[in-house]
Amino acid sequence: MPDLQSNTTYKQLTVVIVVLVVVMIISTVILSDYNSIDPLIGGADDIDGNSENENNSLGNRMDMETAEVKLISNGKVVDTVTAEKSTTITEIYTGLSNKETLKSGEGMIFIYDNTSDRTFVMREMDFGLDIVFIGGDCSVNSIKHAEKPKPGETGEEVFNQYNGTARYVLELPYNYTENRISEEDSISFNDC
Repeated sequence: MPDLQSNTTYKQLTVVIVVLVVVMIISTVILSDYNSIDPLIGGADDIDGNSENENNSLGNRMDMETAEVKLISNGKVVDTVTAEKSTTITEIYTGLSNKETLKSGEGMIFIYDNTSDRTFVMREMDFGLDIVFIGGDCSVNSIKHAEKPKPGETGEEVFNQYNGTARYVLELPYNYTENRISEEDSISFNDC
């Protein structure tokens, strides 16, 4: 006759192991999806606690790497902008929402691991943007002119959401792309 005490212990141990395996599988799925999450950018929340004194121009933020992004139209460089590189989930979520202004020739470049449909919002933004959706081949897929949210708007309303297919997304001052680049043009920087 089997020992009931050891049989019960064996069953309890088996349940614990199964639960741990399930938790590990779920964690792996969540973490793998974490990198592909396309968070709606422009959040005002200070996720990482590092937004003190970061509300001026890009030059005051020493913690983020920048890239010199060339805007190319008809095969010719028409302008070069200095753009903060945004690659982490916190940087992507926060975007430019913690800034009061964006000077001419400044921007932010969002860098993703793959080309996918992206949605950007104007959450708590203090100024308008041109949102440039760029494919993996560095060509401009689309440009959206996103106005500053009106008083009483959060910036997350449907009419404040901008969609495009992109591996890279470049944000520039509102109407900055006019007479510079358009769809079918391209960009160039160290990663592209």
